[in-house]
Amino acid sequence: MVCDICKGSGKVVCSNCEGKGYFMDRMDYTYYACLACGGSGTGSYYSIPSILKAASKGEIKFGSGWVKCSKCNGTGLLSNDYEFLLSIIKKLLEKKELLQEEINILRNKYNLML
Repeated sequence: MVCDICKGSGKVVCSNCEGKGYFMDRMDYTYYACLACGGSGTGSYYSIPSILKAASKGEIKFGSGWVKCSKCNGTGLLSNDYEFLLSIIKKLLEKKELLQEEINILRNKYNLML
């Protein structure tokens, strides 16, 4: 039962930095590594090239841009039938294609012929 939010990866784009791994404080124009997705360090670098140079020297570490999916708790799988069936209904209503694993579960566990 694959998670419909993260598509089984267990990770979603970090909403803090929008997947960039860093963000800029518009008050003081300082770039910060995104701590929400695993960055460390800060620095007053006023351009993207200068922050990239600092990162290459190890002075600042960007975040990954990804955080753990809250729906599946980072496992990539939904463990209960209710969540699984809701995700299937949502996909069908949105006319999205079901994954082969989801089709197999519907056939084997629920005896549905698709």
